[in-house]
Amino acid sequence: MIKVSIIGGAGLVAGRLLKILLSHKKVRIVHVVSDSSPGTRVTAAHPFLAGETGLLFDAYDRDTIVKDSDVIFIIKGHGDFISETIELANKKVKIIDFGANFRLTSPALYDEWYGFKRDASGLKGEFIYGIPELYYRDIKKARLVANPGCYPTSVILALAPLLNKYQRDIRSITINSTSGISGAGNQPKQSNLAMNVLENCLPYRIFTHQHTPEIEQELSRISGKKETVVFIPNLAPFKYGILSNIYLELKGGPDSAGLTALYRNFYAKSPFVRISEGPAPEVKNVAGTNYCDLGLYRDKRTGRVLIVSAIDNAIKGAAGQAVQNMNLMAGFPEDEGLRLTHMRGYLLFILSAVNFSIMGTFVKFASRHMPSSAVVFWRGLLGFLLLLVFAMARKIPLAGKNRKLLFLRSLAGASAMLFFFYSISQISLANATVLCYSYPIFAAVFSAIFLREKIRLPGILSVLLSFAGIYLIIKPEIGGIDIGELAGMASGVLSGVAVTTLRKLKSAGESSFTIVAYF
Repeated sequence: MIKVSIIGGAGLVAGRLLKILLSHKKVRIVHVVSDSSPGTRVTAAHPFLAGETGLLFDAYDRDTIVKDSDVIFIIKGHGDFISETIELANKKVKIIDFGANFRLTSPALYDEWYGFKRDASGLKGEFIYGIPELYYRDIKKARLVANPGCYPTSVILALAPLLNKYQRDIRSITINSTSGISGAGNQPKQSNLAMNVLENCLPYRIFTHQHTPEIEQELSRISGKKETVVFIPNLAPFKYGILSNIYLELKGGPDSAGLTALYRNFYAKSPFVRISEGPAPEVKNVAGTNYCDLGLYRDKRTGRVLIVSAIDNAIKGAAGQAVQNMNLMAGFPEDEGLRLTHMRGYLLFILSAVNFSIMGTFVKFASRHMPSSAVVFWRGLLGFLLLLVFAMARKIPLAGKNRKLLFLRSLAGASAMLFFFYSISQISLANATVLCYSYPIFAAVFSAIFLREKIRLPGILSVLLSFAGIYLIIKPEIGGIDIGELAGMASGVLSGVAVTTLRKLKSAGESSFTIVAYF
């Protein structure tokens, strides 16, 4: 477990970084700094994180942040915070800088392309340019990393294999990149107003975009000779993503299939580069992910090469790539915290069912020596104490905002548990568990009634078949319904109520820790 801090935590990219880090099992966030909002909840700036964190924005305090942090993410504007970044870097803490301030090796380029002078003479150390697919070994040993820009990421990954092998045979590189409006940030300005962006697509900063020298610097580093490119960025009316179409002349060399094979071999050990052999890469297929999708095409008629590159500008082009770099610097698996988590959710659900069954077995034994109410009490007390430790470690408040709904959830859940434990003491453990696990049926019914969720005909049929299935499982063995069966069925009904209120509470922004604490 490492401790991380974020300086500049209120912006759009910071929100994406927070979302990734909050689900990263080897990271604990200790400080989120915002000069404009110290003392306010992080969720005020990032409402989509409501229920996930109780963190507050901190004021900037260099000594405290250095003392408390293993890694510091700095998300500041180009030209801002340079001297303070150098002070932090000289404190021997690990830093990942999102700005352009330390990407370029030539100080003169900052004055030419960004309009500010960058003096890094006081820096003790060197910032490593952080594209993991190309500089994996350097990043693993690095203490300071300059996180690449979004456009350069899409372009450099697209051209690296070809420049590495055919550097002397490539001419006339032209890059036409289209970005979603999130590239302009989340503060209102002319470039991201709906009236200017919707139903529109426009080029901007033609031949003068500040990412041009970064692209040329890294392409020259790969090829071993000076590379000059034509770079035209465009703005289009989608939220997240960059699609780069890159055109070049190649003397000799392979056809489309050969290019695809070359790229597959080059990126064979890169978990976040996908080479397409079918449809061309699309923005919608990478949005919300850390992937870069590449398509390779060679025109048989003209011999020209087209490379299509698609990334999410806020993830692979910023926050996701930063976490990928952090993983390497910390010795974690490169993809830790960055993969889609559906499988983890399925496994956790299965694990919860296994633990539920184990709990039922112990309850069966315990019910021979104490009443069900006592078993419920001790189970609830132990669970609350464990939850309290986790909540305190993550600084998550447990008070809750929706007290009435939380109380209903608590009452329904505790009553369901009491009926379930009593049912276990009266009938077989298998039948009691089946009856309790009828709760999804009742949850579907209650969600339709109270949450106005629509149940289509297949769902209605599933509910009816589920009722019939429960009857068929239990009826042949027990031949009738007694008090233990009724208690088991009541536990299923009340669990359905609890799950329905849980859904309502999550949509209202309550923390999972708070909901479980009231249970």
